[in-house]
Amino acid sequence: MTPIRFPVLAILLLTLVSCGGEEAALAPGAFADESAKAGSSERADGQIGIQGEDPEWLFLFSELIHLGHGEFWSKDWTEVAAAATDPAPVIAAYKDALAGKGVELLIVPVPPKAAIYPEKFRASANESSVPDRAAYYAKLQEQGIDVLDLQALFLEKKAADPAQLLYCRQDSHPSAFGCQLIAEAIYEKVKDADWIAGEKAADGREFGTGEPETISFMGDLAEGFSVGEEKMEIIAAGEKTADGVTQVDPDNTTSPVIIVGDSHSLVFSIGSDMLAKSAGVTDHLQALLGFGVFQQSNKGSGIDSARMNLLRAAVKEKTLWEGKKLLVWIFGEREFTQATKWREIPLEAP
Repeated sequence: MTPIRFPVLAILLLTLVSCGGEEAALAPGAFADESAKAGSSERADGQIGIQGEDPEWLFLFSELIHLGHGEFWSKDWTEVAAAATDPAPVIAAYKDALAGKGVELLIVPVPPKAAIYPEKFRASANESSVPDRAAYYAKLQEQGIDVLDLQALFLEKKAADPAQLLYCRQDSHPSAFGCQLIAEAIYEKVKDADWIAGEKAADGREFGTGEPETISFMGDLAEGFSVGEEKMEIIAAGEKTADGVTQVDPDNTTSPVIIVGDSHSLVFSIGSDMLAKSAGVTDHLQALLGFGVFQQSNKGSGIDSARMNLLRAAVKEKTLWEGKKLLVWIFGEREFTQATKWREIPLEAP
């Protein structure tokens, strides 16, 4: 039989097909450049975000500027950070102050949406286009700072169930499911602490979750774009009642757990521009713990403003720090480079 001889071009085409015929994903450097360019692009009045190449997905300008710095932790902080400083010493000082009160610190940086859904921002990108934050978190952990790596968790969940959205399409925050996932991840970190059972018994309320319901909303990024309302399923969490569940306000100043942070700790929890009530991170964390917590969060900066709120609460209530065991600090990862200040703030007045 006469052998079949392929022309060189045909061999190359066959090789491409056998490899899947896919182009290489956008390299991290190129993705950072695209992010920086988009984050600094011209914006209309009221707009705080930009459409991705998938027009149903909107992205926050400040998060794109942050992603535009690539491996920000390996660069000169005076060039990449709005505060012109590495935030690690401030976080470490806060951790040490808390340790002096017998309180553990857990920081929970929430990844930018485009770090988890890069393909929605640029079709040629995928997860390999975004540097792994574990390298920076390892540096923080070397200083004794406990970090919850949500980038790794979210990417794992996304791969397991791509249909279950972890972020809102038209809002800058995680989806209601994403908030629930954050609460579960925090609980997994602390659930074996010996003080939890005693506090649960002392609280005396029965916590649980309600039936799923679908809500509609316009996200905080939708201004100026021709997009309709986004629909999302939420699950409320709170105290069990005859009618389902009732939200528990996180105002228990004697609780061993304190939550501080930005809007990531408020979305789907306090209603109004935070989209819904009873279905946020704090709501689900209380349900898992089985007792109420004390929350001091801020819609704006979760860095200085939220900690100042906690300081004011401690000034007002002199015994606030008695019996405290854990402080969970939740903020958008972008704050590592986008926060304008990282100040050392005391736990109580001198």
